Amino acid sequence: MFCGSADDRCQDVIFSHVDVADALSKLREDKAAGADDLPPMLFLQIKDHISYPLLWLFRKSLDEGTAVPKDWKMSNVSKNFKKGSRSSLAKNYRPVERV
Repeated sequence: MFCGSADDRCQDVIFSHVDVADALSKLREDKAAGADDLPPMLFLQIKDHISYPLLWLFRKSLDEGTAVPKDWKMSNVSKNFKKGSRSSLAKNYRPVERV
């Protein structure tokens, strides 16, 4: 349920099923499957069949201001050593999100 004002909704974002299909065709076949265990190759093969349902889903979400699922907002961040001393100085580390 959208909790903001009507002005905060993304109703002015305009895109079509062609835009969705174009975005799907830019997926790389050599990449691993995502959290849904569906490989990019599958989306490339069925992009013409799923562009309308995805457009409807995205449009409905933007028009109604529905929230994204909590697991889409969660991430696993760890520290990665950059340079300098490995002491507890934060500037010597950078955050890295693990997917």
